[in-house]
Amino acid sequence: MPYASWYEGDRLERHSLEPGFLAGRDPVACAVAAPRDPSVSRQHAIFNLLDGQWWVQDLGSRNGTLVNGQPLVAPEGVPL
Repeated sequence: MPYASWYEGDRLERHSLEPGFLAGRDPVACAVAAPRDPSVSRQHAIFNLLDGQWWVQDLGSRNGTLVNGQPLVAPEGVPL
């Protein structure tokens, strides 16, 4: 099963992916929410499954999105 992972402090967190999965600060809209993290936008990034390939797209966040430690610069997103 595919999953998204990130660090909260020095603790690794994981969450299984589903199409349309949102990550951000908004705990109502986002499957993964970091409501107290000012570096995360309300709706920061979206994960989608397109033709069998997972993609991540930054949703215009102020601080950007990193994929494997590298800035995501393509506005249409990148395959994972």
